[in-house]
Amino acid sequence: MISTPQYWPALCNRRQAPSGPEASRRFLQADLANLADAPARGCWARSFHDADALEEKLTHLEPQVAELNSRLGERDEDLAATRATNRELMSQLNSTSGRCR
Repeated sequence: MISTPQYWPALCNRRQAPSGPEASRRFLQADLANLADAPARGCWARSFHDADALEEKLTHLEPQVAELNSRLGERDEDLAATRATNRELMSQLNSTSGRCR
């Protein structure tokens, strides 16, 4: 998680900021850091846009996943039934083949 830099509240509330050389120096440093941080804020904004797009895509894909899971469950049941039938037939085949000899 990206934390909000501690100088941002000071930048937003310049009217309430203390005066004097030390305060000016702090605000100049904050402004410089703010300029240096501009690309990161752009990435932050893009990540929110990307998150919205991903959430929309997720909402679109969830019903498809549910349908595929349902179909997979049906095929698992079919496979289990087919295996049971195969075991039964093999058992019958093995029991009758011993009688023919």
